[in-house]
Amino acid sequence: MRKSKTIRIGGREITVKELRVKDIRAILEDAGADGPPAFIDLLFPDSLGGRAVQISTGLSAETLDEDFTPSQLEALLAAVDDVNPHFAAMAERLAALGRAASATSTPPSAAS
Repeated sequence: MRKSKTIRIGGREITVKELRVKDIRAILEDAGADGPPAFIDLLFPDSLGGRAVQISTGLSAETLDEDFTPSQLEALLAAVDDVNPHFAAMAERLAALGRAASATSTPPSAAS
């Protein structure tokens, strides 16, 4: 059964749903897309990200940018993490792999 949690932020009730595997796959595919990052991703770079919040809550990027304060977004991100512990753990493992790869790579100028 898909987990969900209803939270109240700024007088608004928001249902946060567990992401499906196809949602997680879409988020990972979108991560490599060109274009500017979502503002929520700039505010909270170590979070699951704005796209995960959008899919999990049904809220648009515009709504997240225009209607929520940073502290409200932080509470919303915590709820998304709470109902998506497997995705959160996977995202942390991927981030650790990326950090390890960056630490062991040779800068192009030093390769010559």
